[in-house]
Amino acid sequence: VISLINEIDNAGKREHLSITIGSVGTTPSVWKYHEPLEIVVTAQGSFSDIVNFATDLESLPEASRLATFRAESTDKKDWFATYTVYVAKERSTPQPSAKTP
Repeated sequence: VISLINEIDNAGKREHLSITIGSVGTTPSVWKYHEPLEIVVTAQGSFSDIVNFATDLESLPEASRLATFRAESTDKKDWFATYTVYVAKERSTPQPSAKTP
């Protein structure tokens, strides 16, 4: 997880953004060997940098999906954006299969 957070941080630096990792947590899943990890990131900068950062998040080397992307103008040159990314994280121990009656 730490290397993934570092990748996100480095992408923000490449795009000249001020970013904050708002939250990182797992979400319930029936997957046996993996679980979805939800990461919420906020960023502030120019519109083009905000959009480029969204592309960077979609291109993470891990199995991931950019679930939400919201941007709003704070003034003529500055934008604020919120991103939610889901990443497939390997479970430390496999989840037992669901039993059917």
